[in-house]
Amino acid sequence: MIRSAIVITALALCACVSDPKAHPDAAHSSVQGAHVDMSLLVGKEVDGLTFLQHCQAQSGRNYTYDAATAKALENCHILWSNQPRVPIEQFDVSFGHVLSASGFDVSPVGPPELRVLLIRRK
Repeated sequence: MIRSAIVITALALCACVSDPKAHPDAAHSSVQGAHVDMSLLVGKEVDGLTFLQHCQAQSGRNYTYDAATAKALENCHILWSNQPRVPIEQFDVSFGHVLSASGFDVSPVGPPELRVLLIRRK
C-alpha cells in the first residue's frame, strides 16, 4: 500500500509541468511583499490550460494533472474577477477557489519546496 502511494506521488511529480521563465520573486513565498500579477486575466474568460500556464509563469507554482483532467481544463472557461495583483501568501487560496468553482480540486503533492499542486476533477 505504501509502495503504491510512493509510485503515484512519483508519477505525479514526473508529469509536473515546470516553467523555467516563471517569475523568480513570486516563486519564493518567503519574499516579503511579493505579488502574483494577474492583470492580464482580469475580466477575461480563458480556458483552464491557459489559466494554469499564466498562473505558473507568474507564481512559480508547478501544476500536475492527468490527460483526462487536461482535456477537462481545455474545455472549461475560467474568469479571473479577483484583484489584478495578489499577495503571494494569498495566491494559493484565490487560485483554489477559482478552480473549485470550475469543478476542480487542488492539493499539494511532493516536498513543499517543489511547490507542486495536483489538479483533479471533482
